[in-house]
Amino acid sequence: MNLQSYVDIVNTRYKTGYSREHSYRSDLQTLISTIVPRYENGNVYINDTQYFADVPQTAWEFYIGGYQPAQKWLKDRKGRELNFEDILHYQKIIVALTETDKLMQEIDEVFSVNSTEETTA
Repeated sequence: MNLQSYVDIVNTRYKTGYSREHSYRSDLQTLISTIVPRYENGNVYINDTQYFADVPQTAWEFYIGGYQPAQKWLKDRKGRELNFEDILHYQKIIVALTETDKLMQEIDEVFSVNSTEETTA
């Protein structure tokens, strides 16, 4: 589905009186799923046939501030053909996010152990 198809559906429903509060939700979800990259079983699909394989879910869902860098980087390049350097850069982003998550877990573990030792001392 493209944007024009969605607008046509909305107009038809409006003209026929079939426009209720949630009558557009499934069509809008279909439209959104064709616009944004999607994560499925460790793969990040950038279109129907091309994807980045073996992407950890933690990297895909990782937040920095209010952003999810693995998703935002691709969304910012929507409609553009990714060149070889872009692909390498995205792979580096995934590695950096994965390693950052691992480090954060290690830090949390150290603080957890230290706070447990302090309360038992």
